[in-house]
Amino acid sequence: MSSKVTRVNPAGLAVPRFPYTQTTASEAAGLLFISGQGPIDENGAPVGATMEAQSRQVFKNLEAALIAHGCGFEDLLKLGIFLTDISKFAEFSRVREEYLKGVFPASTLVAGIRLVDPNWLVEVEAVAALR
Repeated sequence: MSSKVTRVNPAGLAVPRFPYTQTTASEAAGLLFISGQGPIDENGAPVGATMEAQSRQVFKNLEAALIAHGCGFEDLLKLGIFLTDISKFAEFSRVREEYLKGVFPASTLVAGIRLVDPNWLVEVEAVAALR
């Protein structure tokens, strides 16, 4: 038995500059994997200079990826959160709470790191259950 795997670069997300796919779904496993989303718009342009502005764009990107597969934030199973500065976690967390509305998936936080773009303050990857 083979599993059907779908790789999609959804509308509303920037086309990757490097060799990867924005989302990969496994119907057999019922899982959606969303690549790390940074603070860029659908054209790949950077958005925001503050943790709040960048976090909002990241969650907009996650939402676009989820919607492309018929999912929503309530389907998230796991988040991988990457911050350059742990002192900005409260700002990130406030935005996260607005989008997740009290339904929080399992999460891992890594802070004090460099991201692919030196202007990025945050990047988030996710795993969701397919409907």
